Amino acid sequence: MNGLSASGLADLAGVTEAEVQRLVDLGILVARDGADPFLETDVQKVRLAAACEQAGLPMEGIASAIRAGRLSFAFLEAAPFRRWAVRSARTYRQVSEEAGVPLDLLRDALESMGFARAAPDDPIREDELEVVPLVRLVHTTGVLDRPWTTRVGRGFAVNLQPYGRTVWFRDRASCWISLEADGSLLLRSGVTDLGAGQAASLAEIASEVLGVPLGEIGVHIGDSQLTPPAGGTFATRQLYMSGNAVLAAARALRAGLLPVAAELLDADPGDLAFEDGMVRERGNGRGVRLAELAAACQRRGVPTSHLGTWRAETGTFDPASGQGASFPDYTFGAHAADVEVDTETGEVRVLAYAAAHDVGRAINPLRVEGQIQGGAYQGLGYALGEEVVVQDGQTASTLLASYLVPNSADLPDVRAIIVESGEGKGPFGARGIGEPTIGNPAATIANAVAAATGVRVTQLPITPERLLAAIDAEGEDAR
Repeated sequence: MNGLSASGLADLAGVTEAEVQRLVDLGILVARDGADPFLETDVQKVRLAAACEQAGLPMEGIASAIRAGRLSFAFLEAAPFRRWAVRSARTYRQVSEEAGVPLDLLRDALESMGFARAAPDDPIREDELEVVPLVRLVHTTGVLDRPWTTRVGRGFAVNLQPYGRTVWFRDRASCWISLEADGSLLLRSGVTDLGAGQAASLAEIASEVLGVPLGEIGVHIGDSQLTPPAGGTFATRQLYMSGNAVLAAARALRAGLLPVAAELLDADPGDLAFEDGMVRERGNGRGVRLAELAAACQRRGVPTSHLGTWRAETGTFDPASGQGASFPDYTFGAHAADVEVDTETGEVRVLAYAAAHDVGRAINPLRVEGQIQGGAYQGLGYALGEEVVVQDGQTASTLLASYLVPNSADLPDVRAIIVESGEGKGPFGARGIGEPTIGNPAATIANAVAAATGVRVTQLPITPERLLAAIDAEGEDAR
């Protein structure tokens, strides 16, 4: 099936691009990735949506009902009507009987949409048949008579979160790196990997500098008897601290290996590149394997290992005046959410969520995406449901049965957007991304709920009870 651009879809459906975008925002149309994000079948959806508007149906309510599964545009139901038109000339009366729609309702609806009023036994036109499913929708569901209690709102929130410890701690981390006799690489660092890939990132940094394939890099972590200290895994500090320690050690080791490689290849050191387990001369492809280079270094007494220590940026801060530096750098983020609020029940449904963070440089984009999504989901949990309930000084929510953690069916996919400005103070301009992503969601959801209802809930989580209390306090305008 061929794709359509927004302008192409608008032209075929006879609407404007702004109207197409509005249907995307409401969730009636899905814009796929690529230059032509729409399908030919979307033309009928746009036409029926336009017909809804002309018939006076509240589009926001229709969209909410479709997302909730209470309604369907029944686009495919138009097919049998079109076959009738091809087979024989059906009259308005015949179509109303077979569609189960009162004749007067059918004729009134067609007239309200701009079609000329005809006699009951006149043949119905084919373009009028395409509207019959909409008329059936109105008749069978009573959408025009139903009070719509759902509202849609969009919210945004931005934040900046420091990474690394405060500058007056004079933080530091060390890493020992060694080129082994077989050309593999060994890293030793006291970093504790909590599951976010801290150890793997160290290997990737060393691989980038020394050209050793990741499968040939061993990393020893966490044992202070066997590894140099790297400090704790907190404060989003490990990439900044241990990552820079590995980078410093790898660059120092490379600087020691480079003159030996240049001698072996009779080449200028500036023309050599470390890649794929070799040192190659750019331009002609001549090279020496790292195992051969390690042996040559041993014969010459050139060290093939290095202990690197990274000392964090320092500064001073005056608590009395509030002046001075506090942290070395910050990670910046912006989140957006579309929510649907039922003003009768207080239920809040997150329809779509996007999170963008400037990580400076993504050492491993897939893990960065996971960090962004994980932090967003945690934040959505405490925004909408997670609460430690204390009764008479005792914690009542002691089990997951009473502590409401959202599951995959409760929330939409989080669209993670990685921004790489290269301005961070971590390795290769990276920034920490461990904690920053959890800061935005609660404010994002609160702003979206306020946009939908006009009321502001000031206590987390935003439960139906708290939202309804805020709506009641505001009065009927919030409904």
